[in-house]
Amino acid sequence: MQGDASEFNAFSEMLGDTFDLLHRLAETPQDSEWHAEGNVRIHTEMVLEETYKLLDKDAVDIEPERRLALILSALFHDIAKPLTTRIREFDGRYRTISPGHEDRGRSYLANKLMELRLPYEMTQNILSLVGCHHLHKRLVIKDSPERKYRKLARLTDIELLCYLGQADMLGRTCRDKQIQIEYIDLFRLFAEEYGVWKVSDPYRHWLDFFEAELAGFDEDTRDLVFGNAIRDAEAGKIFTPEEALAKSYQYRDSFPRLVVMCGPSGAGKSSWIHKNIPDYEIVSLDDLRERITGKRENQSKNGQVIQAAREELKNHLRHHRKVVWDATNLRRNYRNMVISFGFDYHALVTLVVFHLSESELFVRNVQRESPVSNEVLHRQLEILEWPDASEAHRLLFIGAEGQCLNFEGGCAKRRFPFPLS
Repeated sequence: MQGDASEFNAFSEMLGDTFDLLHRLAETPQDSEWHAEGNVRIHTEMVLEETYKLLDKDAVDIEPERRLALILSALFHDIAKPLTTRIREFDGRYRTISPGHEDRGRSYLANKLMELRLPYEMTQNILSLVGCHHLHKRLVIKDSPERKYRKLARLTDIELLCYLGQADMLGRTCRDKQIQIEYIDLFRLFAEEYGVWKVSDPYRHWLDFFEAELAGFDEDTRDLVFGNAIRDAEAGKIFTPEEALAKSYQYRDSFPRLVVMCGPSGAGKSSWIHKNIPDYEIVSLDDLRERITGKRENQSKNGQVIQAAREELKNHLRHHRKVVWDATNLRRNYRNMVISFGFDYHALVTLVVFHLSESELFVRNVQRESPVSNEVLHRQLEILEWPDASEAHRLLFIGAEGQCLNFEGGCAKRRFPFPLS
């Protein structure tokens, strides 16, 4: 059985120019023990077919935008396997593996999906489903505690993730298929037991608690206490909001603010900083590079530039200032290095993510006073590791016109934390 090839063909014809990896799925092999059905295209066809069956039966009540998000997630769930598939030897046997294809797929899709001009909530839904589509099964296999389910519910739509997992397992041929499907069923049972099934905000009662207890404090203070509460709860350090409130006495009366930018060259980061947070101190890698080497594009002394930037950042945090780290920060480990400094100094950390289509990025780059080459911009998009809500206290997603697309995290009931004038 090779699934409904006509559906895949229609998508490939319509979207293949934008999502070029669709054309490489047929040439990408899979391990015969896990995917005896054949290559990634065959598997994707089968998953699409199973998705439509679920939408006609178990998932029939899902509203239109979420239905389309599920369908496109099924189409794209293994989109990065052509980039990640390797042959490796394990115990004398050669196996076909695709390590990290979920996260790589999310990052590959991030700017390309913006070309489709979908509702932004749908775009984020697709990205989270593709990036998390194996996590729910792992929670069951590892007998994970409730806090892990709560974190996953914060990162993605649990109900759609469960349906995607079912379609992924039904749309393949393997010896342990029934066991794998049972893992998905167990995940749903645990999600229901832990109160995160069909729940859009798993920390709603915590938010209400802090809104009441911290009513006399400003929004930044409430966001910091609430954000730290979530981080500590998901790390297993606390179990109640009351514990988080007690811990906040040591830092909430005076703390620094750290904004970390994330976006390719030409996305509009520096312009956004000057327009929306002009009172923040700026640590700019480009400025430091020009100061140290004489040229903003000179990469020969990056080690010295990074060290100088770290010392400048720590000095601002130490003195409880408002500071922004202005760099591309496309890789997660680079972002985490800076964000960790913020956490160490009890700073309120906001990650500002610029989410533009690829075509828009290349047009804007040409219009810059100091554009990078197309090759450099292509490389930046290739190394991008798309962020999620667990990286900082707050995430702010910015569009091509500098507008707020979405705001995640934060205690106060508002759309965004900065003027965006």
